[in-house]
Parts: sequence; structure tokens; C-alpha cells
Amino acid sequence: MAIVKRALVRDSDGLVDNVIKYDTAGSWSAPTGYSLVDAVASPGDTWNGSAVVPKTVAVVAHPLQTRYNGASNDAARIAILAEAVGLTP
Repeated sequence: MAIVKRALVRDSDGLVDNVIKYDTAGSWSAPTGYSLVDAVASPGDTWNGSAVVPKTVAVVAHPLQTRYNGASNDAARIAILAEAVGLTP
């Protein structure tokens, strides 16, 4: 009995749908249209046939966060926080 962790990859586009643990002593196999890949992956990553390509995550900063990060002193930061919670006209 060996419990292994594998990425469940969709054959059509290489998308990692899930990462699962299963017992190799059993008769379980990947469903039709999927493959089990022995690789460190997360759902949303892509398998290109030889390696996992991590999903890209776009980070978009809120305009108030950008202003807060660039504020030169505490008074400016407090004014930005007050604006964020609606305490300024």
C-alpha cells in the first residue's frame, strides 16, 4: 500500500484540474480524457508534456493603495485612509 500524490491533467489542453492522493495498491485510474502526472502542481497550472507551467496571476493595485504606498508622511496616509472609508467630502 502506497499513497501517492499526482496531478490530474486534462489530456486535451494539459490543464491541471486537481491534485489528488490515492492508493497505488487499488485499481483506481484517471478518468477518460485525463492523465496522472507525477509532478508538483496546483489546480490551474498547465502540463506542457515535460514540465509544469504555473498559472499566471495578475496583481492589480487599487489606486488608493498606490497613493498610500507613495505617501510621504503619516498625515497623508491618514487622509488617504479617511477617503477610503468615506470620511471625507
